[in-house]
Amino acid sequence: MGRYPFITILAKAVTKLIPGDDSLKEGNSRHLAAISMEQSPSIALGQAKEEIIKMGYLSVKGLNELLQYLLTNSNKHRETALQFKGAINSLDEKVSDYLVRISTIDFSKKEAAKYVMLIDTVREIEKIGDRFENIIDLVEHPFSHKAVPTDPWLSDLKEVFQMTIDTVDQAIIAFDHYDLEQAKEIVENKDILGKTERMLRRERVFRMNGGQGEINLVDLVTNLEKIEAHAVKLSKTIIGDCR
Repeated sequence: MGRYPFITILAKAVTKLIPGDDSLKEGNSRHLAAISMEQSPSIALGQAKEEIIKMGYLSVKGLNELLQYLLTNSNKHRETALQFKGAINSLDEKVSDYLVRISTIDFSKKEAAKYVMLIDTVREIEKIGDRFENIIDLVEHPFSHKAVPTDPWLSDLKEVFQMTIDTVDQAIIAFDHYDLEQAKEIVENKDILGKTERMLRRERVFRMNGGQGEINLVDLVTNLEKIEAHAVKLSKTIIGDCR
């Protein structure tokens, strides 16, 4: 199965380095804490965007931890993924509260459109984080039976999982830089991942060596589809804002 044509070396290598990653595990929002409501609308929106970008890259890191949990059954990756989910939820609460507080600002038409885009983006990233526990539950059951993933479908599942991560990564990069062309590519190429996922759906259960454990492939792929859909919706908000 081929990868998205727009996945570049940058996309494959990027794990955006955000100062204070350890503090982000507790959901710190440094920019918002220092905001004064007397600041200009553009500064207020820019500060909110910085925190949303943090949420986005935390979701990418969390998805990578989930993939490693699937491949290794390491509790370290499971716990780290849950920490990222907690950080996403904490930032979501703080950013959402902040966006409500600045809603009284007299925005220009362009600023109002950007404000709506930020609200939509927060929602999509938060929904990506909500899928973390679902995926953990689906992977955890087979490993509780000490099953080892050796099924031929594992390589395909791994690739679909990685393609999903790459899609989210690209969407966050596009949001970070307001990259209209990259956002369009994500939307245009969504069918590539969809076709791969549909192929995997034909095998209803992903079996694990040992006989007792199994991953429900349909449910796992459904969660990956939902994550990809949120990344595509995020990209569409960028396209709408840049018109």
